[in-house]
Amino acid sequence: VLSVLPVDDAVPEALFRASVKGNPLLADPVHHEMEAICAKRAPGRKVVALAGADFYQRVRSAHAIVATSEPRLYANIIIRKGVIYPPETRKP
Repeated sequence: VLSVLPVDDAVPEALFRASVKGNPLLADPVHHEMEAICAKRAPGRKVVALAGADFYQRVRSAHAIVATSEPRLYANIIIRKGVIYPPETRKP
């Protein structure tokens, strides 16, 4: 998804993940994989863990939802879309 959807670079936090059993301090292997992919595709951006209620509130206000074939629990991520810059324009 991050190969075609730019991450918002105008806000301090634009990547959010679900938390294990509502505890943002816990991380499953899938979360470490997400963080590695985000570090590659969106360098310098941190993936923020959200407790259940906070995560689901953001899900409810999402513009679009992409369903993948990922079967693991808590493998949900929210990406705040950024600007698609024209090829001749440099990112700030």
